[in-house]
Amino acid sequence: MSDDLCLVLDIGGTNTRIALTQKHTFLTDRVQKFANADYPDLAAVIETYLANQNAGALDRICVAAAGPVTDDRAEMTNLDWVIDARDIASVTGSAKVGVINDLQAQGHSLHMLDENDTRCVLAGTHQVRDNDTKIVIGMGTGFNAAPVFHTAAGRYVPPSEIGHARIAAANTEQAEVVAHIQGIEGFASNEHLLAGRGLERIDHALNNRQDRTAAQIMAAAGNGDDSAINVANMQTSFAGAVYGDMALANLPLGGLYLIGGVARALEPYLSSDIFAHSFRDKGRFGPFNEQFSVHLVLDDFAALKGCASYIMTRAF
Repeated sequence: MSDDLCLVLDIGGTNTRIALTQKHTFLTDRVQKFANADYPDLAAVIETYLANQNAGALDRICVAAAGPVTDDRAEMTNLDWVIDARDIASVTGSAKVGVINDLQAQGHSLHMLDENDTRCVLAGTHQVRDNDTKIVIGMGTGFNAAPVFHTAAGRYVPPSEIGHARIAAANTEQAEVVAHIQGIEGFASNEHLLAGRGLERIDHALNNRQDRTAAQIMAAAGNGDDSAINVANMQTSFAGAVYGDMALANLPLGGLYLIGGVARALEPYLSSDIFAHSFRDKGRFGPFNEQFSVHLVLDDFAALKGCASYIMTRAF
C-alpha cells in the first residue's frame, strides 16, 4: 500500500475496534474488534492487529479513547489503560499520532454519514442547514456528549466530560431514584443513570433487584415484564430531560445524534411519548425545544471514520 495508509482505533470500556484507511477511504474489510480484557495494554492490541493485517508502513495514526484527553494522552474512564501518543509512535513507527476523545471522533464522523446510517427517533420542526451545530451523545459502557461546531476555520469538536456532571431530577419519581443512587454511590452523575449500568441501578431503586444485568433487563422488557419496562421508561425519561437541557445549552439545530449499544437497545422507548415529553418539558421554553431533532446512529464504524477525518486534516 502507499504511504498514505492510516491506522484508526476506537477504544471503549469493553472493546477496541481497529481499522485501516487509505486517506479518507475506509477499508471495511480491515476492521477487527478486540476484547480489552484479553490484553494488558493498547500496545499489545496494536501489535496483534498489525501482525494479522501485515499492513506495512503507516503514515498516520488516530486513537479515539473513552476518557479525558490532554496533549495526546488519554486516561481511560472505565478501563485501566493510559493511552499516550509517544507509546503508540514507538509501537507503530509513525511520528504522526493523534489521540482524541471518543465523542470527538464521533463528532468528526457526522458529516460522513448518509441517511442509511441514522434513524430519527424524535422529529424536530427546524429545517437543518449545513452549518448548524450538532451534538453527539454516547450511551454505552460509559456516557458522554460533545457539541459539533461548524466554523469558518473548519469543524470543531471540543472535548467534554459531561457524563460525570451531576444529574438533575426533573420530577418526584426521578428524585427518588437519584436519592437512592446518591445514598449508595455518594454522588449521582449523568453516567450513573444513562450508561449501561444505569439500567441496573434503576432496577435496584425501583424494584429492589440486583440480579439482572442491563441486557437481561432489556430482554425482559421486550418480553413484556412490567418491572423491566418501568426501568426502561425511567431511563428514557432521564435521557429526555438531560438531552433537552443539552439542547438548550448548545442549540443544536443540526440535531442530537445518539451512539452506543444502550441507545440502540433503548430505541423503542426513545421513539415514545415519554422521551418526547421529557425532552420538551422545559416550562415556557418547551415549544422552543420542539425545533430540535434526535437521531440514532446505526453505523458501527462511525468513530473510526471520524478518526480518519480528523487525522487527515491535522497538521504535524
